[in-house]
Amino acid sequence: MKRAKRACLAIVVSLFLLLAFAATVTASGPKKFQASAPVAVTSPGTVRQIGPTFFTEGERIDGVIQSSDWDDIEDAAFSVVHNSVVTIDPATLRIVAGSASGTFTLTRPDGKGTLHGSYQATISGVLTCLISPLPCAVDDAGVWQAAGGTGEFEGVRAQGNWQGHLDGASLAGLSGSVQLNGRLLEKKSKHEEHD
Repeated sequence: MKRAKRACLAIVVSLFLLLAFAATVTASGPKKFQASAPVAVTSPGTVRQIGPTFFTEGERIDGVIQSSDWDDIEDAAFSVVHNSVVTIDPATLRIVAGSASGTFTLTRPDGKGTLHGSYQATISGVLTCLISPLPCAVDDAGVWQAAGGTGEFEGVRAQGNWQGHLDGASLAGLSGSVQLNGRLLEKKSKHEEHD
């Protein structure tokens, strides 16, 4: 009888540990996730114009993740610094060719980590604010990759796509929103990384 009780207790303990381990793995982040953030240009960077083409270096866009099903980035500060090349049709001010590449960071609100990554995007829209009171409207869409960070994001690898829409009365005053769709590929523990 004692052996049966011990065996039963061992099974219960094993199940408890298995469930606890599964909960820990799940808490580390979902395989797929979405996130959205209101954003605004906080620094226009340096802009050069050669004919109908605009070259921008170091433009900065900031925001805060307000909705995400990956708990680790909920309420995280979101920051992008990028360079872009945009060519417009002088008659319509519509963007006929545009591209951007840069880096981004996601910083947890509790200060326990920053995720670093890069992205590449195509840019479309219309730059009517350059010569009229009508607003500019800019859309970008592309792919992003994250390969680690600090604190809670140490060892994290993730990737996905994003879409952004910004509008405003001037290029320096653009604001709007960004939608991230991603997949968490790996989240190594600090113990695994040091083995």
